Amino acid sequence: WSPKKDRAILKYLQDDNLRIFSAFFNGSSTQGIFLSPQISAIATSPDEDKIFYIIPAGETNVGVVASFEDKNKRQIISLPFGDFVASWPAKDLLSLTTRASASAEGFVYVLDVKNGSFKRALYGVKGMSVVWSPRTKKAIISGHANMGAIETAILDLDQKALSLISARTLAE
Repeated sequence: WSPKKDRAILKYLQDDNLRIFSAFFNGSSTQGIFLSPQISAIATSPDEDKIFYIIPAGETNVGVVASFEDKNKRQIISLPFGDFVASWPAKDLLSLTTRASASAEGFVYVLDVKNGSFKRALYGVKGMSVVWSPRTKKAIISGHANMGAIETAILDLDQKALSLISARTLAE
């Protein structure tokens, strides 16, 4: 959803084909455009009418910031692979998280939209899932600890801290 809640990104299957629709809501009507089905991750800005997506580009994948109409495109990163879960929790902060797997360690990367700085924020958690607090640099993280038990923690990027909490639950 856009900040004004008048635009949204919709992903659905139609005849076994992935469709990604950038919808514009005006009263009782819906208009919009179809985005490339090759987009592997997409997120909406919490403060502006912008989207971020990852799409293949030859031998690499690129991260692009654009309008909901897919105009004013600006490539902000090039990546060796594109299978991430994207989130845009704060104005200039994008998060790219590897998909959760009980058998593989997960990674959370943060990307500064303004200057393109790309840093690893957290790694080494199997089955990791991440949910960001809106408009902050804090996230709840869950994953498998020793012997498969679920652990839950709060990641605070400003404090550079990861604090375990007593609730053992999934971040979702």
